[in-house]
Amino acid sequence: MKNFRDYIIIIITSVLLVLTFVWAKTTRLDVVTKGEGRVVATGDNQVIQSPIYAKISEFHKLENEIVLVGDTLITLSPTQAAASLAELE
Repeated sequence: MKNFRDYIIIIITSVLLVLTFVWAKTTRLDVVTKGEGRVVATGDNQVIQSPIYAKISEFHKLENEIVLVGDTLITLSPTQAAASLAELE
């Protein structure tokens, strides 16, 4: 009788373990994590601003890419710049 009870416990445990793996494999969980942080620059912080209001049409540098003096970072859309110039004239 003791052997039969041991086999039942092993079978129930095995079935629960298989069901847990099936559930983990088939269930889709969407997890959203929000947190706060701050960026610490290794050198001096530089503010980059355009003297005109325009949309960015192209990025010339990627994240973590080294920027040298005189490098073009972005290209602004000429449409809004032309409209601003026409407004000033």
